[in-house]
Amino acid sequence: GVVDVRRSFQLARASEAVSLDEYMANLLSMTREAQQSGASVVLLDPTPHVRPPTGAPPEVTLEEVNILTQRYAAAMAQVARETGATRI
Repeated sequence: GVVDVRRSFQLARASEAVSLDEYMANLLSMTREAQQSGASVVLLDPTPHVRPPTGAPPEVTLEEVNILTQRYAAAMAQVARETGATRI
């Protein structure tokens, strides 16, 4: 999620970013698959960014970046609730 947030703001890499919906679906699928194979899954809360991503337009603010980071973190928290994965 953190990489996807960063890429969302980088003009040269924006097409590589995974949307929030796709991120959540992928994380849910990977978590369930890992759990079904007997693995314990731990999902880590992202660290807030301390500056806008390199390659972002100058008008991008740190607040914008961290708001999107919080949205991806909320999606991860939802996956943890749905699957019973540990969240740190």
